[in-house]
Amino acid sequence: MINKNSLIFKLAFGIASTSMVISILAGNIFYKSTYESELKYALESVNQIELTISNTASIATYLNDPDLANEVIIGLEKNNIITSAQIRSIEKALASSLDFNSNNAISYQLYSPFMKTEVIGKILIHPNKPLIELRAQQIADKNLKVLIFYSVIITLISILIAYYLVTKPFENLSFQLSNLIPGNCERIKEINLHANDEIAITIHNINALLDKTQTLFDQEKTMRLEIETLQKRLKMLFENARSCIVLATLDGDLLMFNKSCEELLKKIGVPIHNNFNDILTLVFDNHLGLIQLVLNAVQNDDVAQGEFKLKNHIDDSTYWVQVFILLTKAEDNIEYFQIFLTDISARKEEIKALSYQANFDKLTQLYNRHATEQKLEQMMAENINLCLLIIDLNDFKPINDTYGHESGDLILKHISKQFKSSLRKGDIAARWGGDEFVITLKQVNKENASQICNKLLDKIKTPIVDKQQNVTLKVGASIGIAFFPENANTLTDLINCADQAMYRVKRSEKKHDFCFYK
Repeated sequence: MINKNSLIFKLAFGIASTSMVISILAGNIFYKSTYESELKYALESVNQIELTISNTASIATYLNDPDLANEVIIGLEKNNIITSAQIRSIEKALASSLDFNSNNAISYQLYSPFMKTEVIGKILIHPNKPLIELRAQQIADKNLKVLIFYSVIITLISILIAYYLVTKPFENLSFQLSNLIPGNCERIKEINLHANDEIAITIHNINALLDKTQTLFDQEKTMRLEIETLQKRLKMLFENARSCIVLATLDGDLLMFNKSCEELLKKIGVPIHNNFNDILTLVFDNHLGLIQLVLNAVQNDDVAQGEFKLKNHIDDSTYWVQVFILLTKAEDNIEYFQIFLTDISARKEEIKALSYQANFDKLTQLYNRHATEQKLEQMMAENINLCLLIIDLNDFKPINDTYGHESGDLILKHISKQFKSSLRKGDIAARWGGDEFVITLKQVNKENASQICNKLLDKIKTPIVDKQQNVTLKVGASIGIAFFPENANTLTDLINCADQAMYRVKRSEKKHDFCFYK
């Protein structure tokens, strides 16, 4: 069953319709031509008959012989294409058919048998027009039927040729195409009967297109696998990053954040908010400074970076983060904030510890000599009036030699605590080395210095019990005092002046005392 929407049906219908129209037009022309041709042929036959009997009719007319003329008429009547006839001489009719009527008769002249130019009469013939027309119509009808038959045969042959040479190959091509999966190795099979024609070119072009499609699919598959791999790696980096990573809009709406961000906020007791601006005041100790840093960076098309202390809402632990905030424009030209927070609390503690180790004595927790010199240099550069005390312990070496370093360390720690409890805020106490200490007093006169020294001497000679040795330990001290800028303008000279005053006390009979540089 041919589908009415199929190509073969449309092609057959087109060919049949065209053939029918052509057949009708050609049949009408052919019918008319055949009919006229048969009429002409019949009239020519009448002319031929007239030529055949014209000699006999001429003799009958010349002899004026009615019997001979009548025989000619009888002979003519025997031919079915002639209905009646008459032979006439110049004077009269010699012989006639019974129903002869001269109206519409065909007239032929009769010439003398002896003189071909002398007209001696004429013969009048009535052709059998109904019979002639009927024969012409029958012949025309027959020829038209033959023409229609051959037209139908040609139409059917054309349809079959079109089907097997055009439609069927295209149906096969369409079937193969409908079952092909783009991107695989299957291709359209070539048709032997169409090795070099348009169908072969179409199949070749389709296969070339399939080759390109497969190549594009392979490339896309490879790219998709690479993208998936890259996405997995980026996701792994994002989720497992030790730093807190946040993506936010310019209005502060949080779009993405990783696990480290959740852990950091949880560690300081801050819940996740949908807006980063709401988190700022809860998270950062100096959130206004951070906002100003970001605004400056945006204006200068730069990266906002800095170290900021976090607010701990859980305990007294201190947390610091390294902040990086940069403005990023996506493919859709929408701008976002990329925020990176790295916990540097441990590094801060390490730096603090290293700074403490670099500036403080490990045993006494007082400033060491290096840190004290730097602070003194700075204060002298600022022209701050200073009073420098150099304190050297008396009777410390015998304790150290007799009871050991543990007892000596116990004395040093005890004296350091006494210094811390006796000094004002802003004064500096330092272990200068061994059993020697330095104290720096700001903005004091000799009277104030004397009061402080007496207090320090009382604290120093306070005995302490060494429980391990089960012994009471006691030391004294000699204190030398010098003023800046009264006694010296440089640190070295100031130390030398205080040192000279201290040794003056040591050489005196009363070692447990203080002395001003003179």
